[in-house]
Amino acid sequence: IPTELYPAPDRLKKQFRYADRKGIALVALAGPDERAAGSVKVKRLETGQETIVPEAELAARIPSL
Repeated sequence: IPTELYPAPDRLKKQFRYADRKGIALVALAGPDERAAGSVKVKRLETGQETIVPEAELAARIPSL
């Protein structure tokens, strides 16, 4: 799965704009709440749809999100 990490600790809105300009369809978010739960929030930028996925299932589930 091709992946890119945002290079600086900027606001999420700026990071989402960056991803959108680069044509990146999905963004994975792992904030303190997600990390504590062992999950990752995946957001589809085109629709704004967010899905919570267990970390262990992330790579397998990305193609269907």
